[in-house]
Amino acid sequence: MKLDVRTTALAAALLLTAGSAAHALVLAEKSPAQKLRADIGKQMTGYVKCLGRAYVACEKTGTQTGTECTLATGTAAPSADPKGKFANAVAKCDAKLDFTKKAPRDLTSLESYRLLGCPRFTLPFQLSGLEQLQQAFLLLKPALDDIIPTNMPAASGCNDGKSCAVAAQAVLDFLDALNRCELSCEEDYANKRGDGGTTDNLTRCDATGDPNAQACITRATDRFRAKASFWPQRDAVIATFTPLLDPFFDSFWNIPDQCL
Repeated sequence: MKLDVRTTALAAALLLTAGSAAHALVLAEKSPAQKLRADIGKQMTGYVKCLGRAYVACEKTGTQTGTECTLATGTAAPSADPKGKFANAVAKCDAKLDFTKKAPRDLTSLESYRLLGCPRFTLPFQLSGLEQLQQAFLLLKPALDDIIPTNMPAASGCNDGKSCAVAAQAVLDFLDALNRCELSCEEDYANKRGDGGTTDNLTRCDATGDPNAQACITRATDRFRAKASFWPQRDAVIATFTPLLDPFFDSFWNIPDQCL
């Protein structure tokens, strides 16, 4: 049985579209631009984890095996979130984001954005600065809604709301571990975790790239395998999620200078 992962146009744009231009932007280690990019990358990884926690906490209050909580709107089906905590939990994740946090104080938001090569998360236009980059990143919420398997009982064997929420947590924990592997590789300049900082190669930090990056992904995958040892579609989940966010992160770390 095929794993049911929803893919809308938005999810495809954010998660499944890789740039095809020649790549030419490598940031010097410990430069203002590199420190800014590393901090934003850390915030992005933390944001996905925060949203995952909010989602699972909401789903655990429901009774259905299917999805009852929607990150994009912060709303839940009547059978879930009886105390109305979900929207506030999502808002707290949003409030933690501040892409200007490590921006050089003598530069404008647009100038700091240009230091990074004007990343767009595959959007077809240049953004106006770090604030708009942060707003664009919030589009990840509906994309996450779309990649959480809708047929969790078939994927994991869960049979009620709580057990399916636990299964969803295992999937989201796996996604978080993969994200942390990507972050540690992309900002590595010492050739210890993938050496992604010295190159903008599209595959260096993925499952087919540098041996150190592969080792991190293998450890994350083995932990998920242990948690999902009896899942009917465990291997399908692994095959689906391992490469899923690579193009999205490539659109931030591994880009040409896109500034107009």
